[in-house]
Amino acid sequence: MTSKVINRTIDEEYYARYEIGASDIMIESLFKMAEYCHTNRVKFILINTPLHSKFKSEIPEYYFKLHNRVLFNLKNRYNNIYYFGFSFENYLNSLLGDGDHLNALGTKRFSKEIKDLVSK
Repeated sequence: MTSKVINRTIDEEYYARYEIGASDIMIESLFKMAEYCHTNRVKFILINTPLHSKFKSEIPEYYFKLHNRVLFNLKNRYNNIYYFGFSFENYLNSLLGDGDHLNALGTKRFSKEIKDLVSK
């Protein structure tokens, strides 16, 4: 996995149209899903998947702050929110397909970890 691939992905995902920002519609949709799950007494499980260390280091700080703020607000509003953050786990490069996706081996390992967590 090259820095060029990671940088291209960072540019596409975080600097679209030369603006740093987040979609209000995405955040609103997240809260609507949480409300629906809360109303129907369903666990709302949020998961951040593992990231390559170079990829993590290139994500603008704005997004980490936004992530923390949205998660804080969700957890304060609803009691059915379960968050599992794996984006700071150090997965071996051999388990990553690129900067922000697991390959087949990584997917198998990660799926088992999630299954074990959720079934507790």
